[in-house]
Amino acid sequence: MKKILSIILLLLMIIQISAFSASASKTVDTPEKLIEAIENAGENETIYLEGGYFRFENTQIFSEIKKNITIKSSDGEKAVITSAVPVENWQECKINGIDALCAKADGRRISALFSEEKQLQAARFPETGFLNLDKPDHSDTVGEGADLGSCGFFISDIDYELSNPEDIAVEIVHSWVSELAPMTSFSPESGLVKMGKYSGRPIEEGDRYFLENVIESLDKAGEWCYSSADDMIYYVPQSGETAENLKLFASSEAELFSFESCSGITFENIGFADTGWNYGNEKYLNTNIHIRKRYWETASFQAAVEACGAITVTNSDNINFTNCEFRNIGCTAIKYFTGAKHCRVENCLFDGVGASAVFAGGKFLFFVEEENNPELYAEDITVKNCEIRNYGLRFFGACGITVAYCDTADISNNEIHDGYYTGISVGFTWLFFDNPTQKISVKDNLIYNIGHHMISDLGGIYLLGVQQGTVVSGNVIHDVTCYDGADGYAGNGIYLDSGCEFMTIENNLVFNCDTSGFNTTLSRNNLIQNNIFAFSGECDASLGLEAYTEMYPDLNSTFKNNIFLTDNKVVAVEYLKNDKHFTGNGNIIWDNTYGDELYFCINHRDAKAIIRQTAEKKKLIDSCVFADPGFTDAGAYDFTFRADSFAVANGFVPFDYSEAGTIPDSVIGFDTVGGNTAYNADVKLTDFNESKLVFGEAFKAFFYRLFDIILSIFR
Repeated sequence: MKKILSIILLLLMIIQISAFSASASKTVDTPEKLIEAIENAGENETIYLEGGYFRFENTQIFSEIKKNITIKSSDGEKAVITSAVPVENWQECKINGIDALCAKADGRRISALFSEEKQLQAARFPETGFLNLDKPDHSDTVGEGADLGSCGFFISDIDYELSNPEDIAVEIVHSWVSELAPMTSFSPESGLVKMGKYSGRPIEEGDRYFLENVIESLDKAGEWCYSSADDMIYYVPQSGETAENLKLFASSEAELFSFESCSGITFENIGFADTGWNYGNEKYLNTNIHIRKRYWETASFQAAVEACGAITVTNSDNINFTNCEFRNIGCTAIKYFTGAKHCRVENCLFDGVGASAVFAGGKFLFFVEEENNPELYAEDITVKNCEIRNYGLRFFGACGITVAYCDTADISNNEIHDGYYTGISVGFTWLFFDNPTQKISVKDNLIYNIGHHMISDLGGIYLLGVQQGTVVSGNVIHDVTCYDGADGYAGNGIYLDSGCEFMTIENNLVFNCDTSGFNTTLSRNNLIQNNIFAFSGECDASLGLEAYTEMYPDLNSTFKNNIFLTDNKVVAVEYLKNDKHFTGNGNIIWDNTYGDELYFCINHRDAKAIIRQTAEKKKLIDSCVFADPGFTDAGAYDFTFRADSFAVANGFVPFDYSEAGTIPDSVIGFDTVGGNTAYNADVKLTDFNESKLVFGEAFKAFFYRLFDIILSIFR
């Protein structure tokens, strides 16, 4: 009898376990079922998505979901979530005198159009590149000086009416931002372009611009245009495309999912793709404050922090993404905003992103008189082992990864390349003001081929503001380029901007940057040690700005056991304003071609460079030694050390820079293998700026060389 009861109990337990297992997972195959499954999920439930596209025409908002659920593709499948939906009922038509196809937009303001293979280009003026505007319109401005914002500018490149001005996007590129704003009107008589937002930076004569979604420019196969006047999408077909067989997908939504007050949601092996875009939203800035004499009702702000996210997380924790892919995203891919905590993005692939791949931080807090409220910033965010490529495609001033206001973050083993601005940006408070950003680890990232000569003032890694406990270590950065026009500047490797304090910069390899390997404008109390800065175009290190060195004469950071390797008589260090700017010990400076024939500058881009002996006499570089560091073959970008290396004997500690980038044999996204990119992949030739000496310094240089020759004869 007891055996029978035991068997019955065992069977009941098996039935209960089976029932529990069945209820702990489910498979869905439609967008509607996915939303229902997320909203009604049980504790620790897994939701499997069948392969294919889950198309959402509107943003899905999730609130108060706290169930520790996982959403993943079914085994062997690839599920993709998108806001692009099919365009139906194409008709033949004429546009600009050529054959075209058109279809109703159904009342949606279409911002992006996709084929089954790629995103399609909206008609633009000019077709490629930029034009230069004539001058700003000062009839409607706010602010003054560096804060002067304008709503208009004059051009002389168009002398005809534009049939859809209110559908046209205006992009102005200058300084370190790109202004993205809607056109409101255009006068062909005066050439006046009016925008729906103020510019974030003063518009100046000659600034570069282009217009997108211009019907009059629609004349190339594969291009399209949207017109709100007749609610139509116009498309110029390619060979073989007809109204009957054309398959295109349109999106008017930049935001896919928004999580508010949620917890414990993980996406695994999910694709997010083909979203629309919108103009920057002031809800991501603090518009209740008056800043620098005007409100930030602007087209763009630094690092494109005003861009929305395809995924937005607010006041939520543990919203995670593992082995996901983000492709053709109109704005920022993942935005961890105010109150986002304990979130992870790991092993993900980002390819084709309008703004940043990942943003972590709260509203704009500079000069805000508010308590240090955790709900205003992000906390404990991890972005690890991801590949980020082709970012900032619409918001050119966006960074690959942006950490604005965040307490604790791990940004490590990422490969970041082919964006128009900074690779990793940390901090968002100027000058030495308290702010929430602290304890940020930026480690073992590989950052290369960024900038593309588009805009100025960028860095492979850019840091801003006081950051107690922030460490930048083990990163490899190369080929950072800034705008190459007459007013272009600052394509830097590691860039400590205004107010940087309490940071450690160590064991980094930086080479082949337009301007400098290391740059700071206003920093103090930082430790820069055991780094290799080599072969940058203007200098290996730049230590300040003229105005700041006058305002803060006692600025100092400690430089210890670094190697500064120049070539072809490029300045080694600039802004040596006094003997406090470059303190420390054990730093090695050497020219790969000319040895100890080295040059320095008191100021920036100074035609009056000084020779090494003058800098020594002024005690500006008494922390340095001048010797061949002993690389195996630095000219071929082999920065390993020979057995007889002077640098190693002098205290430099070798580090394995090949570890930078994604982790070998890991899987990124669906099936990309990590660790396959060499530390020196896609290296370009640096355009070196040879130092120029005034007569006095040139005479001294000749004298010292002559003296060395005479000594060598008698040795």
